[in-house]
Amino acid sequence: MSNQVVPTKSQLLATKKSLKLSKKGFEILDRKRNVLVREIMSLLSKAAEVQDRIDTTYEVAYEALEMANITLGNTGELASTVPFDDNLNVAYRSVMGVELPMVALEDSEIGGIPFGLISSNAPLDDALVKFTEVKKLTAELAEIENSVFRLSVAIKQTTRRANALKNIMIPRFKSEVKFITEALEEKEREEFSRMKLIKKKEVIDMKLMIASDIHGSAYYCRKMLDAYKREGADRLLLLGDILYHGPRNDLPKDYNPKEVIAMLNPMKQELLCVRGNCDTEVDQMVLEFPILADYCFLEIDGRTIFASHGHHHNPKNPPMLKKGDILLNGHTHIPANEDMGDFIYMNPGSVSIPKEGSAHGYMICESGEFTWKDLEGNIVGI
Repeated sequence: MSNQVVPTKSQLLATKKSLKLSKKGFEILDRKRNVLVREIMSLLSKAAEVQDRIDTTYEVAYEALEMANITLGNTGELASTVPFDDNLNVAYRSVMGVELPMVALEDSEIGGIPFGLISSNAPLDDALVKFTEVKKLTAELAEIENSVFRLSVAIKQTTRRANALKNIMIPRFKSEVKFITEALEEKEREEFSRMKLIKKKEVIDMKLMIASDIHGSAYYCRKMLDAYKREGADRLLLLGDILYHGPRNDLPKDYNPKEVIAMLNPMKQELLCVRGNCDTEVDQMVLEFPILADYCFLEIDGRTIFASHGHHHNPKNPPMLKKGDILLNGHTHIPANEDMGDFIYMNPGSVSIPKEGSAHGYMICESGEFTWKDLEGNIVGI
């Protein structure tokens, strides 16, 4: 299972859609099968009735023919005067997509008895009438038997398809949904456990570099990593929007997501990351470090930092924070350090596409102090 199914949210949605479609298909096929079974049962009872009528009519016809032979002698010459009847018409009706024949034997245009009154008698006339009735009943029986055959073939096909959905496809899709759901939950737990909290005892004297919104620029990604090495930081926290430039932005300088991937993957042990609105499951497939966590918690010098990209949790829609806690966002491409009353809002700006005249920059957190710098390492005022 794990070798065939990629456990992503998009695959989960597609599999759930396929499961829903399969269940709907099974319901339709089951209803079709029930309708066809009812139709074939009604035809079988009708066939028995028509067969009884044919047997009875044949018996009466042969008795009349026998009496005519006794009274008239050999009636073979008179029988040869009966014209060939080719007034057989076949139309079709549809029952749940199954074409069933409707056989109609129309009366001859000439009509009447084909032989004269002198050379015949009443028993011969009765025999002709009865055999004509048998002919019509035989056409009706042929219609029923052909319909029964077609219905039986359709029922077998429908049953086979319904069983394939019920016993193969639906269990398979259910199993895939379970596998993907469990894999995503486990992945989310791993990412949450890894990212949600760096306790104070683990970050004593830690120097943290914070950057956001690379948007696939190889040029500015390289300068950011040069700054990271120059700063001698212990960890690099990326606040989302790593590879894709986004439909609202112009292409940044040296837009090359593949090169950005090649620069960041070797540093996967030093990176923390939250998901941006431009980050997708496809990005996660090519990056070797987790990028799909919506947020993470940091606790530094007794202050809790809630880090997220900012498209969900932001100053207008803050998470549950205590007074003095820090809300750390990217997304706006504008550096910020604002006291919002109940919490402090901080933003490093954008590495590649800064706005409102701000610098291509990042933040440094060291010993509980925050500093904003451009990519050359110069401190900038906020």
